Amino acid sequence: MKLLIINPGATSTKIAVFEDEEQLFKVTIDHSAEELDRFPRVIDQADYRKEAILKAVTEAGYKLSDFAAVCGRGGLYRAIPSGTYAVNDKVMADVEAAPYGEHPSNLGAYLARKLGDMVGIPAFFVDPVCVDEMTEVAHYTGFAEFRRLCQFHALNHKSIGRKAAAQLGKKYEDVNLIVCHLGGGVSVGAHQHGRVVDVCNVKDEGAMGMDRAGGLPVNQLINYCFSGKTKDEVKRTFGRRAGMFSYLGTTDFRVVCAKVVEGDPKAVEAYQALVYQLAKDIGAMAAVLHFDVDAIVYTAGMAYEDFFCDDITAYVGKIAPIIRLQPLTYEELLVLIEKLMQIHAGYFGWTPTLTENDLVDFLKIEFGRVGADTHLTPREVIRDFIELLDILCQNPDANVAELLQSVGGDALAPAAATGDAGTAGGDRNFAEFTI
Repeated sequence: MKLLIINPGATSTKIAVFEDEEQLFKVTIDHSAEELDRFPRVIDQADYRKEAILKAVTEAGYKLSDFAAVCGRGGLYRAIPSGTYAVNDKVMADVEAAPYGEHPSNLGAYLARKLGDMVGIPAFFVDPVCVDEMTEVAHYTGFAEFRRLCQFHALNHKSIGRKAAAQLGKKYEDVNLIVCHLGGGVSVGAHQHGRVVDVCNVKDEGAMGMDRAGGLPVNQLINYCFSGKTKDEVKRTFGRRAGMFSYLGTTDFRVVCAKVVEGDPKAVEAYQALVYQLAKDIGAMAAVLHFDVDAIVYTAGMAYEDFFCDDITAYVGKIAPIIRLQPLTYEELLVLIEKLMQIHAGYFGWTPTLTENDLVDFLKIEFGRVGADTHLTPREVIRDFIELLDILCQNPDANVAELLQSVGGDALAPAAATGDAGTAGGDRNFAEFTI
């Protein structure tokens, strides 16, 4: 049973194809701020993102009718417990009217239903942004007519929480964690024995993100709202044009880090402010857990930057051990694929013709893919390399240079799409996908 998975984010749309628990395909479709600025509201992006998904699915060799169901990331709907839900008409109405707020994740379930309806297959969403497990005390604010909302990257928080607990040799329900989702939007949550009992609402409070404001000074905010701006203009500014973008004019964290390394004073100061704000959020969540914390966990795209994580840890490292979900280095991957080639050759009884330069070229191609800096995982590299070895094993006279060009042009994708791993290396259980 094949499933199409959709994950719309602030600056990208990620899609994947799964057959049972095996990932067959994954791609990240990047969207620039200029592209998204054409749309006044998030719902207005629906057709644009749908066409991009259909194009990517077709280019990968699939049809919508190949899938048994479509599953999308959940967004800002009415508060519900953690779980899996069918996309019904009420969800579609919530996305269109956005009574609980505008967020790119709103489009996950919406697009899943739209795509599913095209071929008559069901649509689902899992652990949406609006999952609410906060205590009643945590919902209090400083004004009786206001109530804190629980809106965060629930799907990734839950998934990462379980993985971190496994690294600790414990069950998710037996640990206390502080999970830091460090992506286009940021959220820091206190996970207490399997429940997210408090979290910095990514839209209202806490650290700024790449394009979101986070917490703002109340009086200055009031003055800004009454400075001739419309409600839509204010929401658009603080939801899409604030955060690091307002300081540096980019939503690409890689660009920010490059400027920091170059010593750009404006970038350095804004970067230091981001680190400082995230550290404060982590400290607040440690207090929620009475400083009984098993681990602090860094995850998502920005967590791949070594010095960024180190700078946050300089503030919070004394609270608890740090777990960072990061890729292997380029050099480590080179050693890994060399060993894999030796094992593959020994097991299937063939003599590889790949040279060290060929291995280096293979990795250059893998790391040169769009989005590889933040989304490429070792399992994907292993999957692609074993597929290459399978082809060479079955076709000893194949031209290695041409095959490497095929990898760069994604010509291996159709084999992955059909699930045909060949006679050698038939177990393709190598990749993962975190929504």
